[in-house]
Amino acid sequence: MRILVLMPCDERAVYLGANFYRHLPDNLKDNCFIMPMFMDYLVSTKTVGNWVYAFFDSLVSAEALLRNDDNKDLIIVGNVDRKYKFDIVLNLQADGEILPYQDNFIEHIQTLVEEEPILSKRVNHLYRSKASTLSLYNAELGAQLVADLMATDNTNEIIKIKEKYEELSALRAKVGPDVPIK
Repeated sequence: MRILVLMPCDERAVYLGANFYRHLPDNLKDNCFIMPMFMDYLVSTKTVGNWVYAFFDSLVSAEALLRNDDNKDLIIVGNVDRKYKFDIVLNLQADGEILPYQDNFIEHIQTLVEEEPILSKRVNHLYRSKASTLSLYNAELGAQLVADLMATDNTNEIIKIKEKYEELSALRAKVGPDVPIK
């Protein structure tokens, strides 16, 4: 199964992506590519000069993983060209809030590269908010949902998993982050 978790590709999403990754089961971590974390690595190691270059390098890397047929099970966290198809598209915008997907950094990049047709084409065909079927409440529950979804390919089971997650998210939002729920 291939899952896209739309997440802002900017510096503030690095910790959110790391928290999501931390809560994934070990068997899924090798099948997960988190674009904001990779971008942070590229900038921190001075492999690239800034976050815009890091975004394009991260985009190329994610798409290379998607083109590889060996990667049947893959979780991409970030955003890629709409030509790549996913079984499920979710979004994680903030920890502790259910928000629609929005990426101000990518919107900024779109304005920066308007006059460059090759780069403009790359950023103008990314997934949009309407592609997301579910907004995730937080990284921990989101990772749990993705793990449950990766464990099945039965459509009815996927619907039940999403309904269970929506109930858990609503309960978590109601009781707060510190109250244990099962």
